Amino acid sequence: MSVHSHVSSEIDWFWTCAGQALAYRVVDALFSCEGKQIGHFRGDEIYDRQGNYLGEVARTGRLVTQLHKLRWRQSGFFPVKAQPLSPPPDVTAEKIAVGCRDFRLPGSLTKGWQAERLP
Repeated sequence: MSVHSHVSSEIDWFWTCAGQALAYRVVDALFSCEGKQIGHFRGDEIYDRQGNYLGEVARTGRLVTQLHKLRWRQSGFFPVKAQPLSPPPDVTAEKIAVGCRDFRLPGSLTKGWQAERLP
C-alpha cells in the first residue's frame, strides 16, 4: 500500500498532485467519487473508453499524465457504473515531475458531472 493511497475493502484511492481526492480503483477500473468509470488500467497506466492514454499512477500514488505518452492508445472499453463513495480528505500538494502534468478528467466526464450537480 502506498503512503498516499487509502485502501479500504480492496479499494485504492488516488489524488491529483494538487492534493484533491479524485478517484478510486476497483480491480482494473478507475471510478470517480460519483461512481462513473473514468478509465481502465493497463498496469499503472490509465486509458479512456476510446483507448486514449489519460495518465498513470506516479511513484507517490498520485495520478499524473506523462506528456510524451499523450498519443498512446490501447483497446477501448465499455464503461460501467460503480457505487458512489464519499472521498477521503484532500492531502498536501506535491510537485509535478518534469515532463508531466497533473491528471485531468476527460472533458466528457467533467461536463456530465457538472450537469449532475445542478439542482
